[in-house]
Amino acid sequence: MTSSNKINAELLLQDIREDPERSGVWNFYNPKNLYLTDSQSKIYLELMGDIRYSSRFHDKTETLIKTNSKKIIDHFNEDSLLIIDLGPGYPSKTFPIIDDLKKQKKEIEYWGVDINQHFANIAKRTMLKRGISHSFSKIISFEVTADALKKSGTNCQKLIIIGLTFMNFEPGYILNILKSCASGEKDVCLTAVECADNAKPLILMKPYKTKEVERFLFIPLSFLGVKESEVSYNVEFHAQRIEMFFIFNKVPPLLKEKGIKEGDKIITAISYRYTTKQYQDLLRSRFTKNEFFKLENTVLGISRK
Repeated sequence: MTSSNKINAELLLQDIREDPERSGVWNFYNPKNLYLTDSQSKIYLELMGDIRYSSRFHDKTETLIKTNSKKIIDHFNEDSLLIIDLGPGYPSKTFPIIDDLKKQKKEIEYWGVDINQHFANIAKRTMLKRGISHSFSKIISFEVTADALKKSGTNCQKLIIIGLTFMNFEPGYILNILKSCASGEKDVCLTAVECADNAKPLILMKPYKTKEVERFLFIPLSFLGVKESEVSYNVEFHAQRIEMFFIFNKVPPLLKEKGIKEGDKIITAISYRYTTKQYQDLLRSRFTKNEFFKLENTVLGISRK
């Protein structure tokens, strides 16, 4: 993570690619670009504290984990366990698991994995206060987590946790990351999604059509010299995902060189929505043992190799 005045615009430009199937549409939705600075992480935490988001997304995930915590920890029959929390934010969703494991006198090591130092440190400090003395902030990308695990030399069981961040990645991409992290026969992967069963796109998109979300999703463009007055924000449902994008009214020189024109749209965030069956089928394509638990429109998956 770096301060905003040290952001490397040239590296960010490499993430911008024209959509191969849609002329005038540019993809710029690498999730890490939303969490490069302390200010971005603080704005995100403010968003997650907003009831419009927490009641729809995070509260249900936490309830599902709390309700099924004992089923989750039943998978762990060894004395020690390594928990890998991918994109933990404030890691309250993990508390029930931690508390139940402590009751069983398990030796727990915790990794808060995030590209953003602020988030990773929040997770580490929170778990230290929770009584997990072997808590670490791993300021790395999800993509290199499996390599970090190999280098650590750990051979205990692992629990890989990713919450609704799962939806911000193309499915095959994030599943490959999870499978590489949960590589042991006894390792467990915990995922959660908001499913789109019989849901109208307008309802699914509503939480993203706010000034607060617009402000948050604009920040990566500001690193490239774009001014707020030069773009207009919008949200659409396309190809099974919510797309959050900006339309250029005026294009700054750096992006003109990339080929972007006035009227083009640039997508700065995506969030996939699956039916329950699609989500289950995705996990079954990578893991042979799966259990699923549902609360309204939120589904929790417990998966093993």
